[in-house]
Amino acid sequence: MHSPRMQELQFERAEQDEVRPVEGEDASPDGGSASAGHPPCALCRGENYANYYTVNDQTVCAGCGAQLAAGPPGTRSGRLARAFAFGAGASLLGGLIWYAITAITGYELGLVAIAIGVGVGQAVRHGSGGVGGIGYMALAVWLTYSGITMTYVPQVLEGFASAASAEVSESGDSLGAPPSVGASDVVPESSGEAGASEGAGVVGLIIAIPFAFFVPLITLVTDPGSGVMGIIILGIALWYAAKVNRKIPLVVEGPFAAA
Repeated sequence: MHSPRMQELQFERAEQDEVRPVEGEDASPDGGSASAGHPPCALCRGENYANYYTVNDQTVCAGCGAQLAAGPPGTRSGRLARAFAFGAGASLLGGLIWYAITAITGYELGLVAIAIGVGVGQAVRHGSGGVGGIGYMALAVWLTYSGITMTYVPQVLEGFASAASAEVSESGDSLGAPPSVGASDVVPESSGEAGASEGAGVVGLIIAIPFAFFVPLITLVTDPGSGVMGIIILGIALWYAAKVNRKIPLVVEGPFAAA
């Protein structure tokens, strides 16, 4: 497993443009005794090395350089699965926190949306082992957007319920007042009716989930002032989630003998 500092380099594949054999020195990762006057390793900060690599013009010790030259750990599918699992967990947690804050305070705090982007981006990056690229950027953006927009599902369901109640009320008014009903006329709800009600709730939820994805755009039309600010905040969150998972090509050269 690579160290956090090594993961910051975000490699897909280390490219060895030049490899110079070291004469008279052990070029193995554990190579040799310390040499005075050379900089510490840019990754592990160690100074006790006789051989080193350069990675994008930064000096790394033989051990860290050999790990980078060997490429990322695990398989591509395994890294993708971990990135999805970590990112989905961060997205769900962030969405629940935002919904709780909104339910308690009555306000949608933009900083929470940005925090979701930060958390999801970092989670995808960690799950992938530091590998970057278009695929991981798209995954982080999608999970961030999903985590934010899923918080609108309860509001969408409430809107559906309010619209249905208003429709029933208008229908009742047009038909006139209903006849009086005695206690003996009250018929308990059957299990079939209860099941139908639950089924309607499931259908409503299925409809509300994709509908929630369009809430930011709908708000932009119905309430431009709030909608523009929401789009800006959402854009910042998505930008960060993508930025942290961008691919940075590595050029690994070495090993060389330390001075």
